[in-house]
Amino acid sequence: MDPDWPRIASHFDLGELEMPPEPVSGGWVGRVWRLATTRGTFAVKELPQPGYPAWRRDFNRAVAFESSAWSSGAIPMPEPIATISGRLLFSVVRADRTERYRCHSWIEGQPCLARACSPADARSVGASVAQMFALARPRSTTRTLGPSSAIESFDATIREAFAAEKPWAEALAALGDRVQKLRRDDLGLRAAALPVRMCHRDLDPKNAVALPNGDVAITDWDYAGMRLPASEALIAALSFAGGPEHADPMCLQAFREGYGVAGGPGLDLAFAATPAIEEGLNWIMYNAWLSLGHRNVSAERRALAQELVADRIATWPAQSDIIARWAFALGSIP
Repeated sequence: MDPDWPRIASHFDLGELEMPPEPVSGGWVGRVWRLATTRGTFAVKELPQPGYPAWRRDFNRAVAFESSAWSSGAIPMPEPIATISGRLLFSVVRADRTERYRCHSWIEGQPCLARACSPADARSVGASVAQMFALARPRSTTRTLGPSSAIESFDATIREAFAAEKPWAEALAALGDRVQKLRRDDLGLRAAALPVRMCHRDLDPKNAVALPNGDVAITDWDYAGMRLPASEALIAALSFAGGPEHADPMCLQAFREGYGVAGGPGLDLAFAATPAIEEGLNWIMYNAWLSLGHRNVSAERRALAQELVADRIATWPAQSDIIARWAFALGSIP
């Protein structure tokens, strides 16, 4: 079912539509459209169906952090657009579901996912990560982070996958030893009680746009939350250097330079790999749950999950090893 565009445009006070909304490719979990109206050009994103009880609290924290980043003027990014009532989330209640939308100003540029990695892009992102860390002081530690639902539900998900005769069940079960090691590493990380702070938590080329002036704009802040800063910096640096498997040393150095010049705090990467590896498992398990019928998503999204879970199971072990080696090799940032 198509969104109720006149209603959405009215609530975000976007003016009159000048042409039908244009779907934007590249969204992994939510649809995005480009809207040209009498008041300008905007990006409207449909958020995925919430999958856990505390989503509203986490979402409010994320949009508050995004608003702080925008207000600082230090990070290239699209402007978040509020509704006429001052909210950053607009909900449309239908008979069978509730749709939730966010709106931002449209930024002209080239998606970083569609271009080769470059030192210039990496340097800009490094500076943005440093500015992001300056927005809020750490207020908790890794000790307060709860156990990963992906780790805790791993064995039960395997049993359910075999019962449902999923083609990826055996491959998922074969990850058992790695998941047990990750569990031990996760316990060690929490015992170390390292400071955590608000981070973007999804900072990679699919959520970035290269601007004509040479800066890189950071988009899609909806997943922002508490994270070990060293993990945020490590994964951002590797992502904008071509990925862990093919990271360009010149891009890594450029990221470190941008981060250092912008005044980012010194980061020890000793524990940085653990959260990054765990997030890879989280993505596997999220798609496994969708494939098994959990959560109210479309048939198309469930079919995509079926493909993604098999692909991620196949690539996660090697990618995890590479991330761990990079954390050891880099040692620290900047």
